[in-house]
Amino acid sequence: MYRLTFIIFFLLTALFIRIFTFYSESTSLENGQEVDFKSRLQSSPKTSARSQTFSVTYGGQRIFIATDLFPEYSYGQQLHISGVIQKKKLKDSHVLTSLSHPKIEVVKGESNPLMTLALTIRDRTTILFKQTLPYNYASLLSGIVLGAKEQFSKEFEQDLKSSGVMHVVAASGMNVTLIGAMLMNVLTVMLRRQYAILATIGGIIFYCVMAGLEPSIVRASIMGSIAFSAQILGKQTISLFSLAITGFLMLIYDPSQVSDIGFQLSFMATLGIILLSPMLNFKFLSIPKTIKQDLSTTLSAQIATLPILLFNFGTYSLWSILVNVFVLWTVPILMVIGGFGALLGILFEPFGRLIILLAYPLLLYFEYIIRFFSQLPGQFEILLPWELMAGYYAVFFFVLLYLKRPK
Repeated sequence: MYRLTFIIFFLLTALFIRIFTFYSESTSLENGQEVDFKSRLQSSPKTSARSQTFSVTYGGQRIFIATDLFPEYSYGQQLHISGVIQKKKLKDSHVLTSLSHPKIEVVKGESNPLMTLALTIRDRTTILFKQTLPYNYASLLSGIVLGAKEQFSKEFEQDLKSSGVMHVVAASGMNVTLIGAMLMNVLTVMLRRQYAILATIGGIIFYCVMAGLEPSIVRASIMGSIAFSAQILGKQTISLFSLAITGFLMLIYDPSQVSDIGFQLSFMATLGIILLSPMLNFKFLSIPKTIKQDLSTTLSAQIATLPILLFNFGTYSLWSILVNVFVLWTVPILMVIGGFGALLGILFEPFGRLIILLAYPLLLYFEYIIRFFSQLPGQFEILLPWELMAGYYAVFFFVLLYLKRPK
């Protein structure tokens, strides 16, 4: 026991020193400062009718860039960027760091073949969806299958935000965690546990590749694969240990992830599912077992990530948990239909489009649910101070320790 305590103390100390050293040596960016640096594009740009936006990391800080629609930049490219730093204080007291009129050049000869292949599959899949389905439905399926930052109509995007399911169509760790949990719940009903483990991990890896191997997806896929494979074996202790080691190694390698929302959501959502989901069995409800599992998974992830969402975004829907229960069961099915249809469509387009059309009824149902709940009262805006967030998690872990104390 003392040896384990010493090891934990040593690792936490090493991690603290690594993070402290990293941020103390980070470059301090001032408003009006000229910068010139190289950075690899860590996610696909978000495009609109006239521009494309993305973020890069420089000096340990994230810089947001808006530039012309052409030339188009893509995930994995090494960019040579220069410009003038602009800092703007937002309403929620966060500071946005951006570049004014940046000069951007693609550094040739440094592309990754695997990333290029993944990006080619991703682009062809997105085009195939757009050619087969209505605009919003194609964007919705692209978000679910690929985590692609496609544009929705303003009304549809607001409905997604108001109903609390925007995470489903974003390349986030929480999305991967929920998808992994849903796949596991479904597959354990149909397959033996050992095969369910392999199929679930295979599904997560498949999603990772289809999503373009973006760092946030890769990180969440590693976490999800380790945590879920340990959980389904009934080894909660192993699952927690695996999750802790994964998080530790990621932060030691890249300390800047400690402030990354994607890392925070993927880690806490997975932790919530591991610790809370077994307790939330809902035996008192006379509903199908699969729905109980979906409800416990959704509620566990939401309880564990609520303070992070309120601290960073400040919006929440009282109907969010119910909406997620109603629509999350469609996500694994849509992923299978969209993924299989995309791969088949790359080989023979008419067959692929025929498969993709099978997703239409589910997408129609998805739209109906979010539109219905987005019109109900119950959405509120609250910016959670970091003090309250810290207090929430203190109570959260205290309650967990109390409930798991030896009888």
